[in-house]
Amino acid sequence: MPDNKITEKFHPSFTKLGLSSIVAISEQVRDLEAATGRKIIPFQRGDLNLEAPEYVKDAAKKAIDANRTRYPRSGGEPGFKEAVVKYHKESGVELVPENIVCLHGGQEGLQLSFSLFRGKRVLGFSPYWPCLTGNIFPYSENAFETVPLEEKNGKLSFDPAELKRKLKDADLLYVNTPHNPTGKVFDRAELRLIDEAARKAGVVIVSDEPYDKIVYDGREHISMLEFGNENTIVVFSASKSYAVTGFRAGYAVSRNTEIAALLTRANYSQTAGVATPIQDACAAALNDRARREEWVAFLKDTMQRRRDALYTGLAEVFPGLVKPQGAFYYFLDMRGIIPPAVKNRDEYLLNLFLDSDVAIVPGASFGKEGFIRVSFSGTGLEETAEGARRIVRAVKKAKADGAARTALAGRVSL
Repeated sequence: MPDNKITEKFHPSFTKLGLSSIVAISEQVRDLEAATGRKIIPFQRGDLNLEAPEYVKDAAKKAIDANRTRYPRSGGEPGFKEAVVKYHKESGVELVPENIVCLHGGQEGLQLSFSLFRGKRVLGFSPYWPCLTGNIFPYSENAFETVPLEEKNGKLSFDPAELKRKLKDADLLYVNTPHNPTGKVFDRAELRLIDEAARKAGVVIVSDEPYDKIVYDGREHISMLEFGNENTIVVFSASKSYAVTGFRAGYAVSRNTEIAALLTRANYSQTAGVATPIQDACAAALNDRARREEWVAFLKDTMQRRRDALYTGLAEVFPGLVKPQGAFYYFLDMRGIIPPAVKNRDEYLLNLFLDSDVAIVPGASFGKEGFIRVSFSGTGLEETAEGARRIVRAVKKAKADGAARTALAGRVSL
């Protein structure tokens, strides 16, 4: 008899992959809206609802019209790499084309970077992006440990002593700035400390910087590239910067040309490269400085208005709420409204807000149970403000229900 237990032959790096909780919630929301006719405010997903800049779209169209539809160059077209070199030179970072690898979005950049160090130990900050633990690390078979980001005097920070201690047992350090889900922007002093600690421990840094252009209140994004560490891989994405999440385009940079060469081979092996018209569009996005700066100013202003609208609405029930410094997320502490008897906090929080026609992502996905992430990337200004009002109503209702339960428990106990 033939052996039909084919599933036993599957490699664990595939069977341990999960469906993103964000995707699962988005599908649940679509089904709920279709079944009930309700309009649920989509605070769950980091996908911009803005139209991509016309000059970027035009560049893709021109590339197609010029019949630039053949196989792309491994690791990136020369024009794409030249645009990246020119762009980073604006901030004083000197690169050569051999440092750069064009990839299918930041996600492939991270997947290949960690797969290059398959099975090694990764240290990162928590909370963290759910795809790391649900998709990337199971695939690259990395063990993951964290250093917590904690709020102190209105600022998120980490314990340098804990970071240095844990780096002794790590092979790689994952950094994400601006940070998903908290919106923290690591400042120069923090990043210098991180760089120096990693060098001393002999640890490779993987820096995830897809929100580099979305920073608020006059702040600047500091890239890990600025510290000149040869054993750093920095991953960038066009998705958020130019509202082209569907392009699936980004790039990785390492001054260690052996790392860049290996990432190039891996990219060729699994996808044979990013479509040439997409590369041309991304090169145009970087090359046209005047239109790029005009677009980025519009992007920042739009997102900052949404951020401030949420803050105005949420501050009523979240005293001491800290505004995100970058990206487009709030990470809200809900532990005070969850009944003690609740066993599944994620389910409770998801349903609490869905009942108020708001979709959020519960915090356990980010490694911090009892919190929720609220994304304002895909909601207009009025919808964002309305979403804040619905969150406030849900929180007040939960608090009132909790007070009623407490009072009832008190009477019964007598």
